[in-house]
Amino acid sequence: MTEFDALQTLWKTQKAPVAIPAFQDLFLKSQSTRHKLIRQLVFSGVTFLATTLFLAYLFLYGNINLYYSTSYIAAFTLVGLCLLQSILQWVCVFFLLRINSLQIPSEHILLWQNYFDLRRKILHIHGNFYIIVLNVCMVLLGIEILKTESATVHWVSGIGYTLWTIVCWFVIRKRILYKEYQQIITTIQLLQKNRGILENPAL
Repeated sequence: MTEFDALQTLWKTQKAPVAIPAFQDLFLKSQSTRHKLIRQLVFSGVTFLATTLFLAYLFLYGNINLYYSTSYIAAFTLVGLCLLQSILQWVCVFFLLRINSLQIPSEHILLWQNYFDLRRKILHIHGNFYIIVLNVCMVLLGIEILKTESATVHWVSGIGYTLWTIVCWFVIRKRILYKEYQQIITTIQLLQKNRGILENPAL
């Protein structure tokens, strides 16, 4: 009983580990960035999925009478392209969900780096594929839709679509991706810089 009492007294008098505030702040920032990216990707994935269903319904059951076979190919290629975009957004969400504050620091940082590499590859490889296929489909559908219109309408539509594509792809998209990349890079650099605190969170 004496040894038990001594151990019990020792246990009661021991101080609980004190968490370093910086440790909690680091994971809070990491999780905040993660949640923000997930919300953006979920919104994008749902939007592309809704667009896919809308276009599929429109081409199958809408009063759109396409004459050229190339127009049908373009229409359903456009549907498939939107579906693929939606799937890729959900793939990125899945990778982000694997990151959590319970992981050891090295694994936590590695998963962030893996996600960043995956995201860049998707945006670089599929992004170029997406814009090329999208424009080809839109041109083929445009030829069908505007076949009875005057040359002036063709020129105005062509110039308008080209300007819209340039603004969306080279201005708006560039700003959005820059902001997203900066969030991820800042998070990774912050975690790497304070790796010592993460590996020794208690005094």
